[in-house]
Amino acid sequence: MPISTVTTKGQITIPKSVREALGLTAGSKVAFQIHEDASVSMSTKHERATELLGLIPYDGPPLTLEDMDEAIAEGATSS
Repeated sequence: MPISTVTTKGQITIPKSVREALGLTAGSKVAFQIHEDASVSMSTKHERATELLGLIPYDGPPLTLEDMDEAIAEGATSS
């Protein structure tokens, strides 16, 4: 398990293996969540929609805007 040490300025260095696994580079944003049991989880923070490209793989045929609008409309009425 990767471990970091807190500096006197309250900073830590995220271990290389963690940075690589999360795709973190200089300037990346991360979010921290503190849990009741005093554990902390960290997740990447995306600010732009373009940063989400490729996050969910799709290997089907390309969709038109009309196809997407139709699927959205079907989902909205099927609830």
